[in-house]
This record gives sequence, C-alpha cells and structure tokens, in this order.
Amino acid sequence: MCFSKIKEFHLKNMLIIWKLFWLVIIFMFCLFLVVVYYKVYFSKEFLVVTQPLPLTIKEDTFKADKLIVKDKSCQTTIKPSINISKKTFKNQSQSKHIKTCCHEKRFFYPDNKTINYIEKYDLLTQNCTQINYYNHNGTLFCVMKFDPITKYITKITYHQSDGVTISNIAKYNPQNGKKIQQIQYDANGMTIDYIDQYNDNEEKIQTIKYIIIECKNNLLN
Repeated sequence: MCFSKIKEFHLKNMLIIWKLFWLVIIFMFCLFLVVVYYKVYFSKEFLVVTQPLPLTIKEDTFKADKLIVKDKSCQTTIKPSINISKKTFKNQSQSKHIKTCCHEKRFFYPDNKTINYIEKYDLLTQNCTQINYYNHNGTLFCVMKFDPITKYITKITYHQSDGVTISNIAKYNPQNGKKIQQIQYDANGMTIDYIDQYNDNEEKIQTIKYIIIECKNNLLN
C-alpha cells in the first residue's frame, strides 16, 4: 500500500517535470521565432536613385539604379536595378521593395542640387511621424509632424541653417474633414507655396507640390 502511494507520487512528479520540459521547449522555439522576426522586421533599405526625382511623380514608374539593403549588423547587400511604381512610392507600406519597418528611407540625387529625403515611420502605427527635406549644404530644412491617431499633419516648420524659423500660414478648413488645404511660407524675400492634396478614401497624401516664386540669399542654389 505504501509502496503504491510512493510510486504514484513519483509518477505525478515525473508528469509535472515532463510538462515543464515541453513548456520550456515551446517557449524557446517561440523566442527563436520572435528573434528571427524582429531581425527581419528591423532591417533597413536605402533606395538610391540615379536621376532627379520630382516631389510630385507624374510618371507611372521611375527607375532605381540599385537597392541597398542594410541590416542591424551593418551588412550591406546590393540588389539589381528595379522599377518602382508611382503607387508604391506614395503608399510605401504596401511596397514589396521598401519595408514599412524601416526607420529611415533616403533618396539621394547625384546632381549639385541634391535633396536628401528622410521619412521616419512609427513601427506600431506604421504612420509617418517625421519628414525632413534639405539640400546638399543644409541651408533649407523642413520638419513635418504627423499625428498617428488622427492621421493629420499637425505641424510643419521651415528654418535655415542659422536657426531662423520661417513662419507659416495654414489655410485650415475644419468643416471639410479638417484637412490642410494650403500652407504658404514667406521669409527673407523667399516665398514657397506648399499644396497638400488629401485623399479622403485612402486617407493618404496624394501630391505634395513646391513652387518657388522668388528665392533670395541663395537658399536653394
């Protein structure tokens, strides 16, 4: 009688140990999958364009000379030339070539009027949180802040390399979907007309157009 109870007690302990063993195995396997997922998820892709690309893309596709992929370990892989569609460029979250998990996306132009375009994403909401525009010598700089909750642009500022902030005037229509219709910047004799067209159905920015009416102080030379 006593022996049977001892045996039953050992069997229960062995069963518990066996269950714990498989739980540890499953946990380690899940941890491995998470590590692999995040290693891929947080990889970076830098698209290098060999010809000037307009901010408002009219062509259906544009040519990219090469796609440089950098992961967290700084290993670089150069992929062959690809074609990027206009829809892919505007809605990069659905792109097969440019991942939404990128912290930064950069477009470099080889001419003397190089514009560096950096777009930062919120990894949780997959929304754009900051866009910076500046030329090769950093004389013009733009920060566009995006509200990931309301999906509206909340603030846009321009300033020069000396830190002088250019004031902005926003035409805001709260009765029409609270969309920014037009923003104008005027400082030091320079006028920039910024037009942002917003698509109600897709809730995405369709076109961004910059018109330099007059430029002094060699800001964009």
